[in-house]
Amino acid sequence: MRKPTEYLPSLILLIAVAFVTFAAPQLAIAADDSWVEPGVEAASNIEAGLVTLGAVLVGIGVIVAGIIATLKGQMDWQRLAMCIVGGICIMAGPAIIRGLINLSKSMGT
Repeated sequence: MRKPTEYLPSLILLIAVAFVTFAAPQLAIAADDSWVEPGVEAASNIEAGLVTLGAVLVGIGVIVAGIIATLKGQMDWQRLAMCIVGGICIMAGPAIIRGLINLSKSMGT
């Protein structure tokens, strides 16, 4: 059986790694929050692109629903409603993201 003192170097190393892992990001956050700007900017660019793409897809979905309704001679209201609900989700999602980012910024200051 090993003596407890034989584990001491491993324990010290583990504590040092844990300290660096947890303390370094906290010190960076406390010093300045500019380190998050590239990530926020990238998320904003992705958000803008996805909203544009989503709006086009919803528009195409409504057009396709209209074409199908014309060919069948009856309107599928459920399909049209899902296109509209999808459009609402596409427009509301980015607004929620922006709101959460602004909330986190205001809580940090």
